[in-house]
Amino acid sequence: MRGLGVQCNATTGRVIKLSLNDTRQFSQYYSLDRLPTLNLSLFHPFEELKSLNLSYNLFEGWHENKAYDGFGCLKQLKILDLSHNYFNDTLLPYLNNLTSLTSLNLGWNNMGEGLKSAKQEGVQCNATTGRVIKLSLNDTRQFSQYYSLDRLPTLNLSLFHPFEELKCLKLSYNYFEGWHEDKAYDGFKCLKQLKILDLSANFFNATLLPYLNNLTSLTTLNLGGNNMGEGLKSAKQGLANLTNLKVLNLAENLINNSLSNLGLKMLRNLEELDLSYNGMSGSLTLLGLTNLTNLKSLDLSDNQINTSLASLGLQNLKNLEELNMAYNGMSGSLTSLGLDNLTALETLELSYNFISWLGLANLKGLKALDLSYNEMNGSPSSSGICELMDLVELNLENNNLGGQVPQCLTNFTYLKFMGKPFKASDTCTLIKKQLVSSGK
Repeated sequence: MRGLGVQCNATTGRVIKLSLNDTRQFSQYYSLDRLPTLNLSLFHPFEELKSLNLSYNLFEGWHENKAYDGFGCLKQLKILDLSHNYFNDTLLPYLNNLTSLTSLNLGWNNMGEGLKSAKQEGVQCNATTGRVIKLSLNDTRQFSQYYSLDRLPTLNLSLFHPFEELKCLKLSYNYFEGWHEDKAYDGFKCLKQLKILDLSANFFNATLLPYLNNLTSLTTLNLGGNNMGEGLKSAKQGLANLTNLKVLNLAENLINNSLSNLGLKMLRNLEELDLSYNGMSGSLTLLGLTNLTNLKSLDLSDNQINTSLASLGLQNLKNLEELNMAYNGMSGSLTSLGLDNLTALETLELSYNFISWLGLANLKGLKALDLSYNEMNGSPSSSGICELMDLVELNLENNNLGGQVPQCLTNFTYLKFMGKPFKASDTCTLIKKQLVSSGK
């Protein structure tokens, strides 16, 4: 049997290491039509066991009906390998009593893609207490009977109640449309230490919000790719309690103009906010964003914010370093768009709009500027670009720029010129000079 091994304590004679990996080659259960279950009670006598390897056995479940009948006697177990089986997430309560564990391998099971990929640490434990602190159950739908959109699964929040030390929980790409619990306080109430929660790419709507409002320790919340716009107009409190949030993703939720119901104005510690692909219009004042003065990154791309940016209230966001407003149908000049006060900006993305020439001179710290696919004409030298000496990337492609490359741009030693907004020969001249200047 490959990997079969028994090691005993030299003094007590008790088994301390047991390898039973790949027993399937000797089993009647080789067919996927008839997979074996694991009898956890077989390991109860091994009270001094420190290492147990049960990988490559095609186990799909266990005999025991209750979690406390599982590995409960293995108080000294340090290493457990259950990889390459067919266990699903109902295994988790059976593992939670193994508080002495320092190494746990659940790779290549039906726990979700996050447990199959070496890039995503599916389960991570506290090295001292042995309790689970990180759990990734992304994309478990690929193993589920609920693959059809006609029959979507619900999330059983009580499964996570034992994980009191959990700091990171990822449940993205699972097609969840709701939950088993009827009352919000039956939800994530035990996860007092949770910092990161990823529920993106599901079908949750605004009725989820009360279930999240108890997670006051959260610093990162990803709700992108859900249906939060559904029922948002009647939401009472939104996310107002989550005052420790620093990162919030609400992209692709069909929020439209109901954003103010989310209570974002109370989230004054927010540093990153993604509201792209939501069909929003109107001003930041109406959207409730002007209070978020600690914002460093704001993504409003792919919306319908086509009025003057001056009325958006951007001037209050003085710490903003990254702003993306591509694909909004905006028109006018940057002077009239109200960006002059954003002197901390380093990255500005305004592609695919209808912007004409503008004033950029105040944005001295700008390093990346994308104004491609707009309606600019004439020479960029009058726009203030020549004063942006920190620029390293500039994209002016697909505008109405004619004539020569402005002389000032040839003085930018590290500038990466994107696209071909000018005559090909002039662009080549610029690129050659940049290569010589950078010593390449």
